[in-house]
Amino acid sequence: MAGARQAVDWVYANAGKGEWKHVDKTRIGVWGQSCGGLEAYTAGLEDDRIGHVGIFNSGQLNETESEAVAGNLHKPIFYLLGGPTDEAYVNVSVFLGRVVGRDYVDLPKGTPAWKANHALGHGAAFDVPNAGIPGIVGSKIVQWVLRGDAKAKKWFTGEGAYSVGITDVEYKSLDRIKVAPIQ
Repeated sequence: MAGARQAVDWVYANAGKGEWKHVDKTRIGVWGQSCGGLEAYTAGLEDDRIGHVGIFNSGQLNETESEAVAGNLHKPIFYLLGGPTDEAYVNVSVFLGRVVGRDYVDLPKGTPAWKANHALGHGAAFDVPNAGIPGIVGSKIVQWVLRGDAKAKKWFTGEGAYSVGITDVEYKSLDRIKVAPIQ
């Protein structure tokens, strides 16, 4: 968490100045993959300057942690998991219609959340140019949640995710995400 806090401190100290004049300190998100997802969770929970969280192939490791972290997170959150072969899958997802994961279910009512899977396991989706499927999801998050692009929102709520190999899309309360478009 210290690294994320230091990064946000740096943005707040430099945004809008000199070569950073185009940086908007009010539009900050934190994302992480695997153990980095746990760090992103903590940063998103503890730092009010962070506006959304991205969890890639990660999730809290037990019910107590899920209740303490996911159960108290009110910021928009995006989960992307590597399907049933991803060791993080059971922390967040649903398998054969039966809840086997905690985090998505433990989110407070009304928390905007999107959750999906791909079939590439825990890390393979990152082993291609431009970060593969996670790179596509990340770019759509940036376009929508940081830049206010309504077309990117439709990618999450429509068929867009399926077109790149994502399956099992589920979402809730995404209409609560309000972002003024960047002109």
